[in-house]
Amino acid sequence: MPVRAPIPTTELPMTCGTPVGALCLLAFLASPAPAQQDVMVMRAERLGPNLAAISGFANGNILVLTGPDGTLLVDAQSARRVGLADSVLTSLGAPPVRWVINTHYHSDHTEGNALFRNRGAEIIGQEQLPVQMAKDTTIAAWGDWHRTPADPAAMPTRTFRDTLSLYVNGQRVIITHIPSAHTDGDAIVWLPDANVIHIGDLFEHLAPPFMDWWAGGRLAGMLAGVDWALAHSDSATRIVPGHGPVGTRAELLAYRRMLLGVSRDIATQVKAGATLEEAQASQPANAWQSQLGSQRRMNELVALLYLGLTQYESAEMLERLSPRTAEATLPW
Repeated sequence: MPVRAPIPTTELPMTCGTPVGALCLLAFLASPAPAQQDVMVMRAERLGPNLAAISGFANGNILVLTGPDGTLLVDAQSARRVGLADSVLTSLGAPPVRWVINTHYHSDHTEGNALFRNRGAEIIGQEQLPVQMAKDTTIAAWGDWHRTPADPAAMPTRTFRDTLSLYVNGQRVIITHIPSAHTDGDAIVWLPDANVIHIGDLFEHLAPPFMDWWAGGRLAGMLAGVDWALAHSDSATRIVPGHGPVGTRAELLAYRRMLLGVSRDIATQVKAGATLEEAQASQPANAWQSQLGSQRRMNELVALLYLGLTQYESAEMLERLSPRTAEATLPW
């Protein structure tokens, strides 16, 4: 998600009667605010002999692979927090960082690239990554969220289109592009020998998902990315989300059910001509409160999905899917 996620700071108003939510959204999305508490603490969780995840709930998670070839990172934090992550690397005794793989363009995952690139690291990302990182634009429909162009030193030095494979420190590292998902340049990083997947912001564990509609994000792609991870995992797989605690396959499946269930409910209401307030009043996300958190966060998710399903995504496509039908298509 963005460093300052473009979400409302107050509850949704219940007085706007327009059938299309963007015009209501402008009334209450006055200023972006962090989706989660701004935590300036990071810790390392061991995932294997030479693998760890650096996290702190509001911070983007970093996967660390160390060994004689040097250190490989998946994601690099924001400029504000990369020094903390670097300190954790030092505490782990990690050798110099030689590779950074970005899961997507958002600055809380890419600004830290500059620190490691200036030390000689290769920065790897899907080919849309530099396109999105270079944009200077304001998203009026989502609280005047301003996207600032990235520091040139944070830009990738190597890009790929569909897949890229590395062999580092005795581990296969398989990078796969998931088109039009959280953004248009998402990458899942799979370490099959370690049975670890970094899925980026396709999975925000114990927090609402975020589709960046304005950078090519789409629900269908989010679900496809989650399905890819489910198809390449088992009950022992450790799944590193973009934010939140390291999860399991069962937790990722529960997240998928939540995302599809809430989206399908809102899609049905959109097709019936419901206003944003009517969709909000039905509380379609409340059944998943244990995964999403507060009522405010659930309202934010409904607002985001309503906006997407009225302007960017096909409500009919989601309405045709049931949780049972969708899960039955998975190869397990």
